Amino acid sequence: MRPITLIKSLQTGFGRREGLERGSAATEMALIAPVLGMLMMGVLDFGRVFNAYLSVASAAHEGALYAARGTLLPSTSSIAQVVYAESGTLLNATNTTIAVSVPSGATTTEVVRVRVTYTFKPLTAMPVSASFPVSATASAPLPRPPLTTP
Repeated sequence: MRPITLIKSLQTGFGRREGLERGSAATEMALIAPVLGMLMMGVLDFGRVFNAYLSVASAAHEGALYAARGTLLPSTSSIAQVVYAESGTLLNATNTTIAVSVPSGATTTEVVRVRVTYTFKPLTAMPVSASFPVSATASAPLPRPPLTTP
């Protein structure tokens, strides 16, 4: 091989034709795009779950504080109204369960516990395809012996 031909061969890749690489970027993008799309949907769902947990925890806290005020223990339905109002439009009677408990015993400080459970439905089917519960429990001290609603 003459030196000029060798240099020219090194520059062109020893006989590789440039036409064979046409469209490879489009093919690589077609292979990577679904993976990136699913990753973005997962990030979006994670943000939605985090937002739902913060709303549920805040609503449970407000429900426990509402239950601890006053002279009578309010009914579960009135606590539920406070919980629904605190969460905005996220929680309602169809996707949320609320449990209120007042432990009895000879302790010096009684507390009321409010547990709020929200059924979260993800946008993507992977890795979790079904809905799952997001729940939080909050407690507040009762400054008086607990009384039931008449």
